[in-house]
Amino acid sequence: MTDPKPNCAAKLISELVADPEFPTSAVGESVDIKGYTGVIVEIAKNSIKVRSAEGNTVSYNFHTLRRLYGP
Repeated sequence: MTDPKPNCAAKLISELVADPEFPTSAVGESVDIKGYTGVIVEIAKNSIKVRSAEGNTVSYNFHTLRRLYGP
């Protein structure tokens, strides 16, 4: 599991997708995606995997996240 980066406050997904290097730049970041908070632990194919503090992992298509939350 990827440890969160030192800034442990969860960022909104809209802040992360604005980075041109997303999703690579977001690995290890704490993120809030519509109320689901966790750490981006992996990029797999076209998805990012977000692991919550409880240990649950949810996958999100990063192209869709860009379309919905991007600038």
